[in-house]
Amino acid sequence: MLDDRSLASRCRFLRPAAPLAILGGAFVLGGAAHAAETLDFAPVAAVPLPGSHPVMNGQVSNGERFGRAVSGLGDVDGDGVPDLVVGSRSDGDGGTDAGAVYVILMNRDLSPREAIKIGAGSGGMPASEIAAGDFFGYGVAGLGDLDGDGVPDLAVTAPNAEPPGMPANANQGALFICFLRPDGSVREHVRLDSQDGLPLASGDSFGQGLANLGDLDGDGRVDLGVGAPGTDDGAMNAGAFFVVRVSASGSLLGWDRFSRSTDPQWLPLEAIDNFGGRGSAAVGDLDGDGTIEVAVGCYRDDDGGADRGAVWLLSLAARPKGGVSLARTAKISATAGGFGGPLADGDLFGMTVAPLGDLDGDGIADLAVGNNLMDQGFPNAGGLFLLGLDSLGAVRSQTLIGQGTGFPGLSLIPGERFGRALANLGDVRGDGSLVLAVGAGAGVDGGRLWLVAIGRPRSADLDGNGLVNGADLTAMLAAWGGAGPADLDWSGSVDGGDLAQLLAGWK
Repeated sequence: MLDDRSLASRCRFLRPAAPLAILGGAFVLGGAAHAAETLDFAPVAAVPLPGSHPVMNGQVSNGERFGRAVSGLGDVDGDGVPDLVVGSRSDGDGGTDAGAVYVILMNRDLSPREAIKIGAGSGGMPASEIAAGDFFGYGVAGLGDLDGDGVPDLAVTAPNAEPPGMPANANQGALFICFLRPDGSVREHVRLDSQDGLPLASGDSFGQGLANLGDLDGDGRVDLGVGAPGTDDGAMNAGAFFVVRVSASGSLLGWDRFSRSTDPQWLPLEAIDNFGGRGSAAVGDLDGDGTIEVAVGCYRDDDGGADRGAVWLLSLAARPKGGVSLARTAKISATAGGFGGPLADGDLFGMTVAPLGDLDGDGIADLAVGNNLMDQGFPNAGGLFLLGLDSLGAVRSQTLIGQGTGFPGLSLIPGERFGRALANLGDVRGDGSLVLAVGAGAGVDGGRLWLVAIGRPRSADLDGNGLVNGADLTAMLAAWGGAGPADLDWSGSVDGGDLAQLLAGWK
């Protein structure tokens, strides 16, 4: 178990030095870092899944960027264990950088049991649908059981794809809705692009980010967050963010777009901000006003220095006839939202985001943010910030996971770019912990993924009476050798380590 000394890299509570201000309509909590408060969590384990793992059957080679995207899928094969999908956007089966994804069927111990490749001519995907340079698999998102056949389904993006007849370098982007079989292969699919009504232009790179946002507008259907960071909407490469609605059959029902041009009051974006990022996350209704806060990366934002990055929180309100509108925004960056970093130029904070639920138990949802070019331990090793939010979307507490922060099992290398992809997989281990899939798509062996399990801190006050005494000792001894709340250090078994922790808190 980590103690406070081994988490020396944790940052403390950040209170803004300036009062709440409004900049271009967006709420900004100004001020630099001051005192520090830790976002408490229990570090459980970090397990690597490299592209060279035998379960991949030698299909991943160097340069393929395995781990560039990741998402939970739910239980595809019906064995009771949640499964996942991993993007490998530079797979060459359909030509250079055509791309592919792997559906990974999982075991409880975070080891992969089977991998099914979906690419040009494999896994049920026709070879004709994926061309060289498409980057199929740049974004992935589990859809749940979209068509109601009992098997979870999958969305995949190809941000460099374009409709037939357009130049091969148009790079508008395309979205694939894939209906899966229980073995993880594609039974049928639907492709959506500008020919289906999506307002895309050359260079938009629609689909560099993709996420399942849940049902934002209350129509009973899944809404997808899709980033288009190359969009020249208000300024060159300022970027745009789409909320896309699809039917149970995968057809396009509608979309909403948010950018500097559509919402100048709330999104004062600048050229080359790349808003839309490479990920988004539905955080929840932070302030209880009925709108849902969605975190959207803006990884080349220049607050505090060039390309340090930022995250925007969009408060999205359901419209009576479907879709969502932007009610307000908040920003987290080196100079806004109470965030203390540390950030350096070129870190690309906000490239990826994922929801944490209420990790710290304060009743407000929290957020994970990737900082994939951070020089934590080694140059460009990357890092992952866990942020405790307040009801306005500002940072109340934070901690950093990366090389040298003492996280058990985590061993990064220079240039790995930990945090390049990010997803909340849920309780894969079945012990109440939360498993985050953290991509390092520029790492060894064609790239690799880290499965990072975290949990809420457990108290030695097992009976909840405010004291640690004989009653708690009796409860721990009764649970000896098992798991559950008495396993204070989340080791998987109640043992001497837990007993030592209980005795240290005796009173």
